Amino acid sequence: GLDPLLRDRCKSWALQSRGHVCYKPTARATRRISLEEATEEMQDPLVAAEQGIADYHLLEDLVRRGEEDGVMWARVKRPLRAVEKTVRAYGRDPSTLLDLCRQTLVYQTLTDLAEGLAAIFKDPDVRVVRMKNRPSSD
Repeated sequence: GLDPLLRDRCKSWALQSRGHVCYKPTARATRRISLEEATEEMQDPLVAAEQGIADYHLLEDLVRRGEEDGVMWARVKRPLRAVEKTVRAYGRDPSTLLDLCRQTLVYQTLTDLAEGLAAIFKDPDVRVVRMKNRPSSD
């Protein structure tokens, strides 16, 4: 599927532009969480970071230290969730569901963000069809 291809592209873009990825050290002791929280954490690195289970690290540093296996890549949207979103948010039109496969890169500065966007736009294997501007309130 597309998921491994998108991960590879995201790794490349992050390494070109000081991109940060969600990281959970495998050896770190973590607080006890419910099965529901664990399921959500496995699906969404953003949720894991918000809950303090994981945090964002510069991918370049993780690769250099050989800790890339701790990166929490987002998973493909589950079929039931895709159907729910299509019905609830998109008037039952599945052609408007664009985030079945997605990833997140975080940047510390606007310069790094601009470099990340430049890497995406310059990638010959990618065609950008839409961008959303939704900066964090932090």
